[in-house]
This record gives sequence, structure tokens and C-alpha cells, in this order.
Amino acid sequence: MASRPLLALSRAWPTLPEPELDAMAGTFDGEFVGPGPVPLLLSAGLALCGMPGWHGKRFDTPARGVNRLAPGTGFPMDATIGPSYADGRAAIVATYGDRERPPFRWLRDEFRPLDDRTLLGLSFVDAPGLRRVGVPFLLHRVG
Repeated sequence: MASRPLLALSRAWPTLPEPELDAMAGTFDGEFVGPGPVPLLLSAGLALCGMPGWHGKRFDTPARGVNRLAPGTGFPMDATIGPSYADGRAAIVATYGDRERPPFRWLRDEFRPLDDRTLLGLSFVDAPGLRRVGVPFLLHRVG
């Protein structure tokens, strides 16, 4: 799928509808967005942090999921509805909790539906000064 421009996705976030937690149930292919080498750099950064071959997420229930890695899966997540760090409106919030090692215990992904098959995600580092800077990415429903 052709990526949408990064700026357009960032501007879309506050206009997107508030989600239902059920939107997380299923399997999603992930897509990093951004100009030029940004997607490659994000992928390399995840690999260096311990998530090599990240290619999406799978939620067997709306509230419980895992990251899809090559090969296999890892890093379970819990999801709930909560206020977005970006604008305070409701978003699906996926966190790893204290059970994971750094930096994953400090990461927080937020989601809102972009269309019927796509979620716009913002990934935040849950630390003072970094909570307002979300890195956009897309999840495309495949199952």
C-alpha cells in the first residue's frame, strides 16, 4: 500500500473518530511512514532495541496483543481506551507495562481508525518532555 504523507497523517490525528476497543481485534501489517530513509531508520532502530523484523501487531482479544516479529512474536501488549498524549481525546492505548525491559516498558502506542481497514498509530516514549512527540505509523488489517 502506498504510504500517505507524514504531515497529512499527523494533521489527521485530531480529526479522527474516537475508537472502539474492538477495532484492535485481529492481525495487522505495520507500515512506517515518513520521507526518504525514515522508515528504514525506524525499522533499524527497533531491531537495535530488540524487535528485529517487526512487521505488525496481532490482537487475539481487543485488550491483549503481541508484536509480530520475523520470526515469531514477542513483547505482549495490553490495550485499553484512554486519553491521547497528543490531544487528550480518546484513543486506543497499547502499553507493555513494567514486565518488559527498557525501552519497551516506556513505550506507548495510541490508535484511532483512519478508515475501515487501517489504524493510524502514534508511538510515544512515556517520559517527561517526550510525551507530546508521537511517531506516526500505520496498521493495515489483514485478518
